[in-house]
Amino acid sequence: MADTAKGTVLKKVSTAIGKIASINGVSVSATAIETTDLDAAAKTFIAGPYDAGEVTLELRFEPDDTNHNQILTDLCAGTPAVYHIEWPDATSTDYQFTAFPTNFSPGAAVDGELTCSVTLKATGAIVVGTHS
Repeated sequence: MADTAKGTVLKKVSTAIGKIASINGVSVSATAIETTDLDAAAKTFIAGPYDAGEVTLELRFEPDDTNHNQILTDLCAGTPAVYHIEWPDATSTDYQFTAFPTNFSPGAAVDGELTCSVTLKATGAIVVGTHS
């Protein structure tokens, strides 16, 4: 049976970032390194290093929220931090990764709430563990 997303938490170090409407990622991909030689009938490959990719967030933006504003500050300073995605599954799965913000895009619409799209670029390894 599939798990519900309710209860998913994104933390920067140990502080939860509130008012998240959606989280997408970590979008992990691996490099395929071709190893085909000239007498081969078919191409061959080995796995190269993986790219931990990006995490995208949609926030219900609160301009006076210090955690929301810190994302913009980190982006402008190029500051990486350790993030955790805490999944609400039965085994309390946690994805830990270092990332820095590459996009912070607040928006407002008639008859709408304030929103903010955020992109975090992961760097290095992803550690899969458990949270409390």
